Amino acid sequence: MELFKLPNDIKNILVHTDVLRGLKFPIKNKDSFLNLHHKFLLKYADERPLFFPSFNYSCLNTGKYHVKVDEVQVGVLNEYIRRKKRYKRDLMPVFNFISNIKNNYISIEGNDTIDPFGRNSTFNFLSENNSFLLHYGSNFNSSTIIHFVERISGKLVYRYDKKFSIDIIYNGILRTVKFIYHVRPLDFKLDYDWLKLKSDLKSQNLLLEYKFGRSQILGIKIDHLVNYWLEKLEADSLYFLDKITKMNVSKKLDELGTKFELKHFE
Repeated sequence: MELFKLPNDIKNILVHTDVLRGLKFPIKNKDSFLNLHHKFLLKYADERPLFFPSFNYSCLNTGKYHVKVDEVQVGVLNEYIRRKKRYKRDLMPVFNFISNIKNNYISIEGNDTIDPFGRNSTFNFLSENNSFLLHYGSNFNSSTIIHFVERISGKLVYRYDKKFSIDIIYNGILRTVKFIYHVRPLDFKLDYDWLKLKSDLKSQNLLLEYKFGRSQILGIKIDHLVNYWLEKLEADSLYFLDKITKMNVSKKLDELGTKFELKHFE
């Protein structure tokens, strides 16, 4: 069984990884195993730039993001790739990416107020530049782009913003920025209905799927995903939530008479 082909107009590929459910390769040692997966993804991309999440949450506590030093906390393949000189990591704290694209796709300067899910983000760049979301073995519930859609929809009522001062350290240069992060409400259960979200996309023939043994690979054009979810949120601002969370959020919104804010929970 062959893996689905990329649409011809795709220019960039965002890859979420779980190598244990990617294609089956022999395990001689860790590095050779990871290298086989990486080489496959390069071949599959056919010279298109690859983007891998290199998320690291430590700077929310330390106040410092060391671009070249901080390890990736979201996948062994991603950390393996980070160490390769051909990949460059962007300057966005927490939700940063490593990529082999040649140009700088986001701009961050000192004293900036930055939103990792806003208009000057990797997610926005990918959304506007014919990109493809590939879940290489990873579950659909790792689709962090959902938070970008929440943000740009203007319909987000069940998260609230927290601000952090973070020093970005790169090539001996320090940039201090104000980082805006829309967080889950403290001590409030908030779950997304990922089974419904995946099923709805499949019913619209938007989501491609490959399964063979333990291997599972999903793919979707990012602009199609973003536009479909924006339409659903326009009709129902709580569309992403599972039934219990939706009921509890609705009850809390009625009680507050407004969207969730930091003062309501912290």
